[in-house]
Amino acid sequence: MNEPHSHLLDGSPRLHYLEWNPRGTRTIILMHGNTANAWWWEPIARVIAPEYRLLALDQRGHGDSEWVRPRAYSPADYAGDIARFVAHVAPKGEKPVVVGHSMGGLNVLAFARNHPESARGAMAIDVAVTSSRGRDRERREPDQIGSSRPRARCAPLA
Repeated sequence: MNEPHSHLLDGSPRLHYLEWNPRGTRTIILMHGNTANAWWWEPIARVIAPEYRLLALDQRGHGDSEWVRPRAYSPADYAGDIARFVAHVAPKGEKPVVVGHSMGGLNVLAFARNHPESARGAMAIDVAVTSSRGRDRERREPDQIGSSRPRARCAPLA
């Protein structure tokens, strides 16, 4: 594994990301969970085959990416950032695989729903699709992720 390169994507918000194996022929984009940042994926980067170019994004309000005012931190907001990021890192029409853990997984699902033509595949790891009423005001039922429809009540698992 090589050391990652640190990059910034200008725009609003300004986004920071890490890149491993820049000469890799296939791209995987990695989205961290709620209390993490792009460095969370370093253990994966250490063991992944060199044919894979890994890009780990600091999502808005995390790591070295900018915060957003007024607050805009719904899965749909993050999905827009992912779409902008994919357009930046794969401008020649390459379709990367986008992987997200926890909150990042919810954001990947929203991205896949809103921009299905932009990725070859999407993977959500350890994603809670149900919740208590007060746990997370941004969480929605799977069919509503990334939509602007009213929040659904989630029932706890039995």
